Amino acid sequence: LLYIGMEYLRTNNLPLAKHFFHGAKALCPHDPAISNELGVVALRQADYHNAIQFFNNVLELFQRLPEKAPLKLVCESSVSNLGHTYVKLGEFSKAAHYFQLALTIKPNDPSTRAALAAVYHVLGGSYLHKAIEYYHMSLAIRPNDSFAAEMLTRAIKDVLDIDDPFDFPHRTLPYIFDDDRRTSHEDNLHDATMRDASPIRRVVPLPGDLV
Repeated sequence: LLYIGMEYLRTNNLPLAKHFFHGAKALCPHDPAISNELGVVALRQADYHNAIQFFNNVLELFQRLPEKAPLKLVCESSVSNLGHTYVKLGEFSKAAHYFQLALTIKPNDPSTRAALAAVYHVLGGSYLHKAIEYYHMSLAIRPNDSFAAEMLTRAIKDVLDIDDPFDFPHRTLPYIFDDDRRTSHEDNLHDATMRDASPIRRVVPLPGDLV
């Protein structure tokens, strides 16, 4: 049932995807993969309250696991997705918290590093220096990331454009979160920035994704 739901999610048939995910959850109520997929559906439907609830279900499991349990890596997807959900809500400090937590599970993930950099970029002020640092970290892992490269250039320009970046107030940068540039691709979350920086994460691959 989980994989059938994931196939419907792939084709953006959200009602049928949700139907099969709920069927799978009835059979395996504590499976983190199912909760993550239900969270993704809720996120696609802009039902942020339920998305947070589903992702938090996985986070609760994550917090109960032993330090080096293999399943902790599986939970990273939902931790990262919590960050994406708070980005959608405009709660960037909370988004940063969950991206940081995701990096404690999977430290070398370039997408999460770029997503965290974008959030710091939006927060502005002294966070601009952290944004530059994390753009660099992302590019060190994935040098051909055109998004991170472009945004690094813009972050450096933003620092140079202000007299004292440490006193610069919080601001929202329209070229980072531009709703007019959203994409409907399955692995995209928010807009042109989140398209390359922070894909919605799956816990398990679709059968067609296996090679």
